[in-house]
Amino acid sequence: MTTPGEPDRCTAAATVCLAEAYFAAHCDEPVTLAAVCGGIGIGARELHDAFLQVRGTTPMAALREERFDRVRLALRSAGPEGGTVATIARQWGFRHLGRFSTAYAGRFGEHPAETLERPHTDGAPA
Repeated sequence: MTTPGEPDRCTAAATVCLAEAYFAAHCDEPVTLAAVCGGIGIGARELHDAFLQVRGTTPMAALREERFDRVRLALRSAGPEGGTVATIARQWGFRHLGRFSTAYAGRFGEHPAETLERPHTDGAPA
């Protein structure tokens, strides 16, 4: 049973699914919470509550994680000659490169330059 104002589990999961599809389609663009809500036709409070219930995080934190995953894939694909960390990070919406590098290392256990420089022949994320 849900409390008033709390989305039920199925509705929350569907809402998160819609938002994640929006993220996937727009994560290389400047995305605001209002844009996500407008894009999927739901209010900010309902979206926030759904993410907390289903993912245990906020919608914008989930978008940030999606962007980190995209950066990692791009770095692994680029290799040492295929681009710079700065160019790839900016492509995915990271503007403050020092904070980006620290957060990236915290998430993946290596700095983005290390990911870029290490050979990756299998194409699979590490």
